[in-house]
Amino acid sequence: GVATPAGDAPADLLQRLLDARDDEGDGAGLTDQEIRDQLVTFFLAGHETTSTALTWTFYLLSQHADVSAKLCAEVDRVLGGRTPTFEDVDALTYADNVVKEAMRIFPPVFAVARKCIADTRIGDYEVPAGSEVGMWIYAAHHDPRWYDQPEMFNPDRFDDAAAVQRMKNAYLP
Repeated sequence: GVATPAGDAPADLLQRLLDARDDEGDGAGLTDQEIRDQLVTFFLAGHETTSTALTWTFYLLSQHADVSAKLCAEVDRVLGGRTPTFEDVDALTYADNVVKEAMRIFPPVFAVARKCIADTRIGDYEVPAGSEVGMWIYAAHHDPRWYDQPEMFNPDRFDDAAAVQRMKNAYLP
């Protein structure tokens, strides 16, 4: 690996997590539990979810020649045949919409659980602090209250500022 500033240990993922400091807060490092959680996320969630999102994106593009053509036109216009750089990201707006829409239709993670930090109410249900609450991402992404024609692959839906605002809490990729 790459040497750390001290030059005495490799700068692998674990070492980087051990060395990480909160430069906007108290300067503390990560706790052992936080390091463990980050490693689990990286190894179990990070790889699979990325490959799943890309697979579904390419599948949807293969089924929608019009979207694929529009995406290729944007890439050609923005990049002009060169390799993309980080600076190109903001200019690839349609590409961003395509990925967002693919993750809406086929979210890489279909559900997540969260611990309620305060007593609250969800619909008709009282949820005490400490309770686990399941969020069904797939169901939210296919709810016609939030998405017109929810089964339709339509990257342009992310161009509509009003729709994006309405989807704010219903889009959880």
